[in-house]
Amino acid sequence: LYGCWDTISTRVNVISKPTAGFTHTDECFGVPNVFKNTSIDTLSTTTYKWLLDTGVSRNTRDVTHTFATDGLKNVCLVADNGIGSCLDTLCQNVEVNPIPKPSFSASSYDQCGSSKPIVFTNTSTVAVGSYTSQWEFGDSLGSQLKSLSHKYGQPGTYIVKLKVTSNKGCSDSIGSKSTSIKISENPQVDFNVDDTCWGGKIKFVNATFNDPNKWQKTYWKLGDGNVSFVDSHFNHKYSSDGKYRVSLVVTLKNNCTDSFVKNVTIYPVPKVKLISTDTSVSICQSTNKFLFKDSSTITGNSTLSSLWTVSDGDTSRYSIQSNFQKSFSQAGKYWIKLRSM
Repeated sequence: LYGCWDTISTRVNVISKPTAGFTHTDECFGVPNVFKNTSIDTLSTTTYKWLLDTGVSRNTRDVTHTFATDGLKNVCLVADNGIGSCLDTLCQNVEVNPIPKPSFSASSYDQCGSSKPIVFTNTSTVAVGSYTSQWEFGDSLGSQLKSLSHKYGQPGTYIVKLKVTSNKGCSDSIGSKSTSIKISENPQVDFNVDDTCWGGKIKFVNATFNDPNKWQKTYWKLGDGNVSFVDSHFNHKYSSDGKYRVSLVVTLKNNCTDSFVKNVTIYPVPKVKLISTDTSVSICQSTNKFLFKDSSTITGNSTLSSLWTVSDGDTSRYSIQSNFQKSFSQAGKYWIKLRSM
C-alpha cells in the first residue's frame, strides 16, 4: 500500500532416488547362488541390504548365499542413500533346483550262474522336473536306460553304480548310488551213460564240468525209485526193461545247485524158441532136409534178427524172424544154434 516490500530465498537440494537392481544365478541345491548388485545411484553414501532366507540378511554390495532348502526363493535388495525416504526395493524369484535322489533295486544280489540276467529297477526320485540315468555295471559296460536287465559273462563280484542328473543339470553330491552284485559259479552238470540190455549192469559216469574239488554234494535219482550219492561213477542194475528218467543234482561248495536229466533205455532180452517142423530128428543122408522155425519173442516194439549156426560150419543171418532149412552132405550128428537179437 505504501510501496514497502521484502524478499527471502532458500536453497533446496533435490536428491535423485536410487534404483535398486541385481542379477542372480539359479543353482542346484548346495551350490551358492551369486547375486551381483546393478543398482543405479549417484551418491557414495548409499547402503544396500539383502533380504535372503527367512531371518537372513546381508549388508554388502554383492553377495553369495547358499540356501538351506531347495525351491523358489524370493530375494529382495534395498538400496538406501540415507537421506529421508530416498530408498528403493527390488524383489526377484530365485530358483534353487532340487537334487535327484539316486536309488535302485536288483532282482538278485547274490546269484548262482551268469545265464540269467539281473533286472535293475530304477527307483530314483526328483522333487521337480525329470532326470536322466547313467549306469555302470562293473564289467566295463553301461547304459542310459531308466530300468533294464543286464547279463554278466563271468562269475565275480561287480560294483554297480547309478548316477541320475535332473533336467536342470543337478546330481547327487556323492556322485551316484552303488551296490555290489555277486555272480557265483554254477555247476555245469552232465553225465555219461550207455543204453544196455536188461540183465546187465549199466555204468553212470559224472561228467560235470566244474573242478571236482569244488563239489560239495551229488545226488542221483535213477528213475526206478533208487538213489545214489556217489560222486564220480558207479554201476546199477535195473530190475526190468524200459525207459528210465535219470537225473543228477550237483551242489558246489558255494551252495550253488543245478541238475541234468537224461533218459536211459534198458532194452528187453528176447525169449529164444526154436521149433523143428520135422517130426523126426533122424533122417537118411540121401533125403535129409530139415526145416527149423524161429519162434522167438520180445516185448515192446523191438524187431528181432536171427543168427543160425550149424556145427558143420554153415552160418546164416536173417534180418527178420524166418524159417531155416538145412541139408547135410555127410552122415553124423549136428547141433543147431539160434541166437535172436
